[in-house]
Amino acid sequence: MRRSVNSQLMRTLRTDVKRCMKLLPGLFVTSLLFLFVFGIIIHYYTSILFQSDSFQKIDTAVYIPDDSQYNQLGFSMVSGMGSFEDSVNLIPVESPKQGYEMLEKKEVTVFLIVPEQFISGILSGENHPVRIVLRNEKTFETYVMNDLLQSVSSFLGCAQAAVYTAYDICMNHQLPAQTTLAFQNRIDTGNLAYVLSREEMFTEEPFDMLHAISLTKQLTVSSLLLILFMSCFVLTAFYKGNNHAYYLRQKNCGISKPAIILTNSAAGFVALYIVYLLLFTALCLVGMKPSLLSLVTMIPVIFLISLIIRLLSELSYSPHIANLMIFLTVLLLTYLAGGLMPIQFLPKFLQNTVSWNPMAWLIRFSQTVIF
Repeated sequence: MRRSVNSQLMRTLRTDVKRCMKLLPGLFVTSLLFLFVFGIIIHYYTSILFQSDSFQKIDTAVYIPDDSQYNQLGFSMVSGMGSFEDSVNLIPVESPKQGYEMLEKKEVTVFLIVPEQFISGILSGENHPVRIVLRNEKTFETYVMNDLLQSVSSFLGCAQAAVYTAYDICMNHQLPAQTTLAFQNRIDTGNLAYVLSREEMFTEEPFDMLHAISLTKQLTVSSLLLILFMSCFVLTAFYKGNNHAYYLRQKNCGISKPAIILTNSAAGFVALYIVYLLLFTALCLVGMKPSLLSLVTMIPVIFLISLIIRLLSELSYSPHIANLMIFLTVLLLTYLAGGLMPIQFLPKFLQNTVSWNPMAWLIRFSQTVIF
């Protein structure tokens, strides 16, 4: 009896594989279509997202009174900072009226009004604040400008703290007034010049250094998994092709419904593996150099995809509903896993969900074995 059941199970598996092989032309056409679309997206997506001129400088009007050489010195030093040169286009204006007019005409995003004796006030402890005038709308540029100004404020605070510390030391040691004044002037000019003349406020690192795999390869792996999942548009018709009478006949032969689901999944795996061979060949042709070992290590991933499609098909009433459910579920999980966009670009609360996302584990494993 046991041998009879096993024999019937193998016949069912062979029959399912033969039925799946008839779906290969449709699977190839679907895969090639998605491969073409994802290839175009990856090619332009990475170049647009990380092109060197994708970020425009923030046009900023600056009014600086001519009452102090310190103010002009501070302006020239700050404008020469690498971070400001890369991010901010400082435009000096002759009067506050001119700055307001430029802001009203939307020629600039930010208008800075430096008070009289600004730098000397920092050294003396008066701390006259710089007025920052923004347009009503909050934009990405205004947030960047706010962060830059906060950084400059911190640098000036460090310089001011050093000046006061040196002055307190002179007073505690009761140095002569002339010596204290000379010492303080030296600290004023030297320390302030050192802080303001720092060329870089931030350090830059290539994006690829932050990941074990480049963005292009990461998107490629996500696209391959999506293509395998999108085969549901062909496979669900096969998975939903068994009627109630078929299940009753198989049950009379001793084959349960879970066993039928496994044979269906195994047959779907065979078809998907052939599709992966096609995708693997395409990667080789475009010079991506996938690992030859992935032809073996991707087997559990491909079977898992086939099983997931089969189970989701079982939960739906028709192939169309199954396709829609699989498409939306996989697309959403892939997005939340950082497969469509780098995780660092997602909102913070979504970044915290990555460790719980099964699609993230699947993508990470596939990245490791394919490249």
